[in-house]
Amino acid sequence: YVPAGGFGLFVHAALFFGGWWQVYNLADRGCALHIVLAICESPERALSAPEIETRYGAGRGLHWMPDKRIDEILDHGLATLHDGLLHATPKGARVAHLFGLLRAVLRLDDTE
Repeated sequence: YVPAGGFGLFVHAALFFGGWWQVYNLADRGCALHIVLAICESPERALSAPEIETRYGAGRGLHWMPDKRIDEILDHGLATLHDGLLHATPKGARVAHLFGLLRAVLRLDDTE
């Protein structure tokens, strides 16, 4: 048995912290936001395309992002790597299907 006030507090906390989690994800994972951050962190607040390539990801460069994402996919068991090719695992296929359905329901399109 959970008192109504306790349940309300739980729902409020979940919505509040869930919202901040989304802001964190945007700040942590948004490629465009990373580029803007790199520009803002530069002393002159302006970067050329080659400078963005080298300064992106706290100096790790643009190649770092896809490498990091692939490592995460492998670490979470969503795919395996064989002969230089990524193969979706059954878990990865289920996750892709779930998010495909979610995208369809929310009418999110791959094209921008």
